[in-house]
Amino acid sequence: FQSGAFVVLKTDISNGGDPPIWKIDGKALLQKYVPFEQDGKMLYKNTSTYSGWSANNKDLYYPAPIVFKMQNRKETIVEFLKDNIKVDAPKSDDGEDGTEEGEEEGVAETA
Repeated sequence: FQSGAFVVLKTDISNGGDPPIWKIDGKALLQKYVPFEQDGKMLYKNTSTYSGWSANNKDLYYPAPIVFKMQNRKETIVEFLKDNIKVDAPKSDDGEDGTEEGEEEGVAETA
């Protein structure tokens, strides 16, 4: 995962609903984005809530695919493409070593 990428807790996804998502901010922080409805669509906006982030807990998260909807100095609004998440499942394409998620992110991690 790289700074600026969005992630979602695996446990939040498995609980259903509209979970918060997090933007990786630098090397040690996550910024929380919360859901809100606009024109019948669920969007997410940034908050001033932060959490710790480290390589040790990256396995607790899925990459969160998003589309930027609006961004200015005070506010960022994104659409979370929840249906595009690749969840851990037995349908492994190429994960002989069980690290299919790590393989996808390998380029970013070595940067």
